[in-house]
This record gives sequence, C-alpha cells and structure tokens, in this order.
Amino acid sequence: MHLAIFSHVKHLWYEDRCYGYGPFVREMNLWSKYTRSITVLATTYESSKIVPDGIDAAYTSTQFKLLEVPGFHLLSPLAILAAMFKVPYIFIKCLGLMAKADHIHIRCPGNVGLIACVAQIFFSKTPKSTKYAGNWDPNSQQPWSYRLQQAILRNRF
Repeated sequence: MHLAIFSHVKHLWYEDRCYGYGPFVREMNLWSKYTRSITVLATTYESSKIVPDGIDAAYTSTQFKLLEVPGFHLLSPLAILAAMFKVPYIFIKCLGLMAKADHIHIRCPGNVGLIACVAQIFFSKTPKSTKYAGNWDPNSQQPWSYRLQQAILRNRF
C-alpha cells in the first residue's frame, strides 16, 4: 500500500536525513511498518543552516519520500500575490500524489491540509483518513480557514 500524507509540518534536511516535528515523525515511522511506501507532501525550511531542534526527529523508514512544496500565508498584500502562484502549484502536486495513493491521510488544520481537503474531493473512491489537531469548539476564536477545514471534513461528500 502506498500512503500519501498531506501535512503542515515543516521539514528539514540535515546530514542526509529528513527531520520534522518529533511526535508527527514518530507516528509516521510507526505507520511505515504497515505500508509499502510513504510520501509526505509538506513544506521545508528555506534555510540550509537550520539544524534539528530537540523536539525534531528523523524518519527511519527506507520507504519514506518527501515531496516538498512552498509555504505560503495570506498576511500581507505581497504574500497574497505570491500565494496566487503557489496555491495552484500545491494543488496540482496534491492531485498528482493522490492519483498514485492507495490511502490518503490529511493532517489539519494548516494551509497544506486545506488544499488537500479540496483536492481529495476528486478521489472519492480512495480510502482516506484525517487528523484534526485543532479545536472543534464552535464558540472558540479560530481563523476562518480552520472553520472551512472543519466544514469540509464534516461533509460526507
């Protein structure tokens, strides 16, 4: 089985090993024992001078592959302009990876997760799972994009 994971966790390459947020990476390392291959679509740190932090962990699986996409945000006019080019690129990468996957796993909330939530609609027959690590309380203060992701994940379509 080929598992495709879509995550907001930033990754970094250090001494020929890929690192990411420790709890996430340890979970993926466990899942790799039950799959033929795992591909994670996620962002990476822009600087090559960043070293792993104490909370970071390395992937141990030999079946692991990282598909790097650019990060983006919508917090300034210039960033919005840049996102207009990055989002379609990330969406196409999501579609390509989902087409090859036997199982789709989306990690939310996050920008990559939001794009993957929309892209997965085109793969209704592919088994999916999601992990939403945010607050489901409807009265809590949350960005609108989190509420959009919740609405998409609640919908059986």
